[in-house]
Amino acid sequence: MAMPRRVFLAATASTAASWWLARPAMADTPHAVPLAGVEHLGSTALIQSTHPRIVALAREITASSPTPVAAAVAIHDWVRDQIAFGVSRRFYETEATQVLSEGLGYCNTKVSLFSALLRASGIATRMRVMDLSAQVLHGLFDSGTPYVDHAITEVALDGRWLKVDSYVVDLPLADSARRRLKQSGAKAGFGVHADGKSTWDGRSDSFIQCLDNASIPGYVLKDHGLFDDIAHFYNQVPAARNRKTLASGLVTYWIAPVINRRIDSIRMG
Repeated sequence: MAMPRRVFLAATASTAASWWLARPAMADTPHAVPLAGVEHLGSTALIQSTHPRIVALAREITASSPTPVAAAVAIHDWVRDQIAFGVSRRFYETEATQVLSEGLGYCNTKVSLFSALLRASGIATRMRVMDLSAQVLHGLFDSGTPYVDHAITEVALDGRWLKVDSYVVDLPLADSARRRLKQSGAKAGFGVHADGKSTWDGRSDSFIQCLDNASIPGYVLKDHGLFDDIAHFYNQVPAARNRKTLASGLVTYWIAPVINRRIDSIRMG
């Protein structure tokens, strides 16, 4: 059961004041602050927030972060910069530690690593899935559907849930994609929305893909709601567009390297 809004806001209102007081006592979660229910801080099969490797990396990334906001932004930038945009042969069934090992991911896998690192730092997250126009992938690969299942992360900071996907696309690819969109006049493609952002201040929503600013009619078709992780979404939503089947799994296994080489070519300009 989700925490009532009044309780959530009351808890998060004291975050800044209690930050340094709470930190020394939280050896296993260096930035642990009571923000939301256990379901927003816990581990799942894909969001491995208690895995020793995830905990150690979260501590390393946020070692010099004085506040939860600074810690969240540091994790955002690390995932954006160190995990290249690409498709795993496992497709969306990729654990956070596997995303880390492979060094690449897309929205539905980078969400697991991003959430795991935040939760390991005591920062609550939840995952939301949208129907997003496949136009955003034009020039990279054809999803085979007019819309794609797109996961975003909601991060609990300063009494609000902030919606973020700006960590999904690495900066070299984002920069190259924006140049190509500017040349073509298109509003989305090569993995980004032309008006999207790669940066996040930890105080507002930030999108590089799921930006619904009315510049593209019907760009975001549907909000499916909140799920434990991306596997939970595919188990619960019959109308999911990009579910992994035996056939699609085999295709993905063989074509993922081809897709990633195409993405590399765009990234290198």
